[in-house]
Amino acid sequence: MAFYAGSANTVLVVLILACKQQFFCLASCNFHRTRVEQINRLHNPSLDEKLNLLWRANLVTSWKDDNPGRRFLSCLLWQSGRGCGFFEWYDPVMSQRSRVIIPGLLRK
Repeated sequence: MAFYAGSANTVLVVLILACKQQFFCLASCNFHRTRVEQINRLHNPSLDEKLNLLWRANLVTSWKDDNPGRRFLSCLLWQSGRGCGFFEWYDPVMSQRSRVIIPGLLRK
């Protein structure tokens, strides 16, 4: 079965044969796996090699003071506490100056 992510926050398009987890937390699923059929090219090419398991990831923006506005990839179920634990920064490390300036601007 092919599953094409329709959400703006979903960054992967995968071909799925079968999985009892029904598309959630497929990185930890030990049922039938196939290769990723198509990956939307991320601006961070080093992630392409890491994205070889069947799963979909959310692209989320951090608004904490230490990484304001920095985006990361996470398991679809990360907020519920039932996810597989996948986490990977999507954006590069921010400069110290950005970490100081941005939170102040957000509070105004």
